[in-house]
Amino acid sequence: SALGQAGEAESLMQYLLTNSSAKKFGQHLVAATAHACLHCSRPDDAIRLFDNLTEGDHQASVEWQWEGGKERLLPICRDLAMRALGVSSQSGTTDECVAHLVDVEQRGLALSFEAFLGFLLSCEKDGEWEKSVDFLFYVVEKDLSKG
Repeated sequence: SALGQAGEAESLMQYLLTNSSAKKFGQHLVAATAHACLHCSRPDDAIRLFDNLTEGDHQASVEWQWEGGKERLLPICRDLAMRALGVSSQSGTTDECVAHLVDVEQRGLALSFEAFLGFLLSCEKDGEWEKSVDFLFYVVEKDLSKG
């Protein structure tokens, strides 16, 4: 994110996309690059990086492990993608955010505040107020049921 603050997201993206040794850093470098893109107000580039990641180009051969579980996608990558979808110039991003939310829920993963905010921003941008309110009520109900 320091490179993003310095306005150097483009340099980091070029390194990631053109340097074959970049793959050895795996998803952590993708996440750092996406974060830099967000700092430089380039959310569409962050989305492109996530799409490239999920299509297998930088998919890590090792799994991220947590509390006995395994996940092939580093959670911060998904969270950054949802954040980028919320502020991107693309319209119609709410459905993609919903797909990510369903995936997070089915896998029993945690949802970061940034991902939650990205979803709400996508809903706002797309005029999907009903989906945002439904999701907000779902989150509150889920939290209350934990006791």
